[in-house]
Amino acid sequence: MALTATAVPRVQQDITQSLRLRDYLKVQQTFDRTNLKITVVKKSGGMSSALQGLVDALNAPDVRLVKESTIVYAPTRSQVEEIAVFLNANVKSAQVQAYHAGLSNEVRSDAHTNFLTGKTTVIVATVAFGMGIDKSDTRRVIHYGPPKTLEEYYQQIGRAGRDGLPATCTMYMSESDLDRYKSDFYLGGLSGKAREATVQSMNALRAFCLDAEKCRRKALLDYFVEVPAFGERCGTCDTCLNVATYGADLQRNFATAGARVVLQAIADMENPGLTQMIKVISGNTVEDYRYKRGRSPLVVKRAVEAEKECQLKKYSPDYYRELVAPLVQKGYLAESTKSANAGGFQRSWTVYSVSLQGQQALSKSKAIVLPVPASVREIERKEQERRERVLVQLEENGIERDKLPQEEVENGDGEVIRAYSKWHRYLEGLERSGKLERIPQVEALLAVIESWRSDTAIKHRMAPGAVLPEHTLVTIAYATATLPSGLKMDSPSLVAAGVRTRELDTLTHALNQWVDQVQPAPSVAAGTGSTDEHCDVPMELPASEMMLGDSWDYAIYKPMKKTGLASWESSYNRFCQGESPQAIAMSPVSGRPIQFTTVVGHVLEAVIHGRAVDLKRVAQFLPPPSKGEWEQLQMAEATTGMDVSADPNTSGINGEKWTMTEFLRPIMGDAFVDTPFSDRKEGDKAKFGKWCERLKWFTALRRAGYEPSFRP
Repeated sequence: MALTATAVPRVQQDITQSLRLRDYLKVQQTFDRTNLKITVVKKSGGMSSALQGLVDALNAPDVRLVKESTIVYAPTRSQVEEIAVFLNANVKSAQVQAYHAGLSNEVRSDAHTNFLTGKTTVIVATVAFGMGIDKSDTRRVIHYGPPKTLEEYYQQIGRAGRDGLPATCTMYMSESDLDRYKSDFYLGGLSGKAREATVQSMNALRAFCLDAEKCRRKALLDYFVEVPAFGERCGTCDTCLNVATYGADLQRNFATAGARVVLQAIADMENPGLTQMIKVISGNTVEDYRYKRGRSPLVVKRAVEAEKECQLKKYSPDYYRELVAPLVQKGYLAESTKSANAGGFQRSWTVYSVSLQGQQALSKSKAIVLPVPASVREIERKEQERRERVLVQLEENGIERDKLPQEEVENGDGEVIRAYSKWHRYLEGLERSGKLERIPQVEALLAVIESWRSDTAIKHRMAPGAVLPEHTLVTIAYATATLPSGLKMDSPSLVAAGVRTRELDTLTHALNQWVDQVQPAPSVAAGTGSTDEHCDVPMELPASEMMLGDSWDYAIYKPMKKTGLASWESSYNRFCQGESPQAIAMSPVSGRPIQFTTVVGHVLEAVIHGRAVDLKRVAQFLPPPSKGEWEQLQMAEATTGMDVSADPNTSGINGEKWTMTEFLRPIMGDAFVDTPFSDRKEGDKAKFGKWCERLKWFTALRRAGYEPSFRP
């Protein structure tokens, strides 16, 4: 009698030939495990993210879920140990044990026995665990990384639900996990038919993992050459559930939503792997030899910029990465394997090239219909949750949905929503920080603007909303309430905010009356109370726009995905074009009002990036340090040893990150710095705020290598 658990027809034939069986009776049961719910998930967010669902189940109030036996398979011993440590640290009551060949016989036997008897709920193991395991009530089998072959995978999930009751089998994988098995470390000992059969099974597992359309159970049965009794769809695996959930939205035309960008990136390079492809798509450069002759590193960056109308840049690298597998399956890309020795070990990886079909799709702008990637579903789910949170928050603040533009309701974002959200967050911030006396003051400011709007509407026989939309009203209120001490609102800033009326000067006067009544007067020497003779000696500033020096060595230019500019750059460009910080603060590119001092900080940020700045004009809005203040900042630098020109990640106290608060400790005092923010006195907070403003000047000039002079 010859027995085997899982054997494809090729192996069955090999058994009969090797044993020279004649006139034999073959009895074969179905390979279909109808009670298993099979799911394959792309890795994203690391181990803790992938295993959070298991942690939640093991910590559930339902004791039955906590006691459900689980096997977690990992490819390496180190990963087994890492997962076991993670689970033991995050699971409250269920016992977790590791099992791999590197452990002693005693430890492995203890883990084995405890799992069989139910004392241990979770076994984290390599493939060393499983053979001979007779535990019928295993409810979960989780793979954190795929095994080597499809047969191994089938055997391992077969250890779940042997009692016939429902069980789940979930695999977390990435393309790089599949590539690892192509090296000689895994195949070097095989030759001839054995190697060929192993590679065939590895390729079958790869196709099984990356195919997001085909029924999982049918794919397994097809491999074992069995016709499924259920037809094309089992109805329980992840791909079949997608069909039931998304219906007609299983596929989309991704030609202008990422697919063409992926094809262009690969077409411009010499057989790139996924890592190089993602770098280029993200607008980064790679080594010259990776590009095809005559191809510029900017080719793909320009292609991405041309796709802005599709808002591609809101997607993560995982989005583009997930398009590769369906592009291969649909024939737009071809894949092959490359190998190289690295540190004495052979490493193998998958590389890609554009097929003739892919070239035609690029040149003729044809539709590229692909299954919707799981990452897109997840992005859309999170976006829907975000939209709902924003709208619910607005409703709680008294803003009804039907009072918002329909497009903004659908997007959960826009100029109107951002204005309301910013205003209410400002009020909440005042409450949290204990500035309760400020709340009625800013509410009175809002009433001033509403009164002006009402009077203007009556005077010109217009609807109040036509005079000034509600969201513009709160934008003006926010900008006025956050003006630094000593500054006032001006008419050009109100025009920039969207005010269009002959009564503009009247509004400007009303706002500045509120400022005079409420805003504190500017203090001398940043509120230090110092009597230093140099305290009021002003800084000499150049009379025209100039570049102070080269870009600071540690200046990091990080363009935003939406605009392609750094966060400070839009404010700087508009300031250079003559706009005031008040106007920029009320109508930033983001559409969300920002504080006046943030705009000035953006302009000073340009200094350390080697941009030309009119410092005298900046000083009109945010005074630079006087001679006495500059010397106090130099003293603080010497006392703390925190070099503002050095790497901010390591130039802080004891080599830690540089912070304004610690830098100003010698000026503000230990008592202030060590006191929680909510417990600090209002006068001390105001003083600290003034010193932070002076410190912005100090760091910008020092990092630009500029030594200021002071009037005699």
